Amino acid sequence: MRTWLRADARLPAAATALGISLPGARKRLTRAEDALGRSLLTAPSAKYELWLAMRALGSL
Repeated sequence: MRTWLRADARLPAAATALGISLPGARKRLTRAEDALGRSLLTAPSAKYELWLAMRALGSL
């Protein structure tokens, strides 16, 4: 998720940064959605809340 957020929530850029395929990156974010119980890839999205929380913790 950090890489995805650092890539401005752009999945292709995150996949490239991680050195994985686009479907692989999407699968990982889908698993994160399941763990969080929140949507990241479809509206309404929790990506801004997640970004703010990670910035507040100094994780980004």
